[in-house]
Amino acid sequence: MQNASDFVAALVKAANRIDRLPEATRACLLDISYETIRDMRECVGLASYGQGQDVAIDMMTMARAVPAFTDVEIASALLQAAAEIRSLKIAACEHQSAQVSETRRVGHAGVRVRMTQRPPAHPM
Repeated sequence: MQNASDFVAALVKAANRIDRLPEATRACLLDISYETIRDMRECVGLASYGQGQDVAIDMMTMARAVPAFTDVEIASALLQAAAEIRSLKIAACEHQSAQVSETRRVGHAGVRVRMTQRPPAHPM
């Protein structure tokens, strides 16, 4: 999850320096944002939004047509992506924590599951 935090920081930094970023870098950041959001949603178990506005789809659309957008629009999109990734990181941590809690609860109930069976001992 540290990579997600680093990427969020990079997105915020890029948004604050948008006037210094070449179009190729802008497109790359938007594209990576789309892929990161999509992958994190899948990891957490959230489906992409079917209708209405979807931040991830906006990133992909903007990445394909960077020259058509103003600096302010791209900076805003990068900040939106950073916020979405941050939220998904929190959701992923909560999801992971819930799985650990469930494992502990089952363990404390005395339920044990063997993943492998040992072969029966044969007398020699």
